[in-house]
Amino acid sequence: MLIPPAYRDCVCFVYATFREESKPVGTAFFLCISKPPVRWIVVVTALHVVANAQRDSDDGKTFLRVNTKDGGYRHVEVAADKWFKPDMSEEIIDIAFCQWETLPGSSDFDFLCVGTELAATSEVITEEEIGLGNDVAFAGLFVRHHGKRRNEPIVRFGNICAMPAEPVSTAVGDVEAYLVESRSVGGLSGSPVFVDVGLLRNVGNVRTYRHCEGRTLYLLGVVNAHWNAPAGSPAVEGDLTTEMVNMGIAVVTPIDRVLDVIARSSYGRAIDALTEKAMRTPLRAVDEQGRVHIEVRLDEPDETTEDLAPAL
Repeated sequence: MLIPPAYRDCVCFVYATFREESKPVGTAFFLCISKPPVRWIVVVTALHVVANAQRDSDDGKTFLRVNTKDGGYRHVEVAADKWFKPDMSEEIIDIAFCQWETLPGSSDFDFLCVGTELAATSEVITEEEIGLGNDVAFAGLFVRHHGKRRNEPIVRFGNICAMPAEPVSTAVGDVEAYLVESRSVGGLSGSPVFVDVGLLRNVGNVRTYRHCEGRTLYLLGVVNAHWNAPAGSPAVEGDLTTEMVNMGIAVVTPIDRVLDVIARSSYGRAIDALTEKAMRTPLRAVDEQGRVHIEVRLDEPDETTEDLAPAL
């Protein structure tokens, strides 16, 4: 399975401050939401990455470490109220996202976006016959080698070993998820997971080659968790020196659930309203950063959208 460099370039790292030292705590990635005539940029990660940083860091702040065009990186603070989080009243979804306010081409930042047209929705899963055994890859943070001068994501590989069916029990609760055979680690939480459709189809227990047209990689979802097991029984109860072994199974939230979190948020409703208005109104009020200034009323009373940054 070959991964083009672009699939690493959509990744950034989440940072927080502990004991006055800035440390990486997880992975995030840039997602372009296609809403013709514009596309909207958001940064997606796992909710527990943000929640843990806000709870345990020195100041409760979270930062995105994003590569820059001069070969370095820059820390971008994301205020607590800028993170959009899912409604947990009906189900647990370990996803959070924030708006990205500048366009890649009009700033010093150096990143690429994954478009929602690459989403492996339930329709794509059925049409492409994606299932058990398909190759997957996810790019993200390896805390032992995250890059001194700029972000250096690693890429892990694996296979789908279980499709979403019954809820999967995790540390944050029961979630809808794929299970992937791969050794995920803590820093990879929030990583985008890509699935390869493969060269072959199984039709009537006969292998046939796929047609050459069409995409080979889709965005399957987001890494959320993995399981550890003790290497052996501790000699003394409560012995913290017992070595833990990664069980080799990663939990991946389906991209359908990610898109649903975005669509149900005030941000998602705002861009729907703005898209509808943009279809009726010429986009003339664009500033030097490519931001469109159109006021759109949210469903909540006494609240309006902030300037939204479209990817034109």
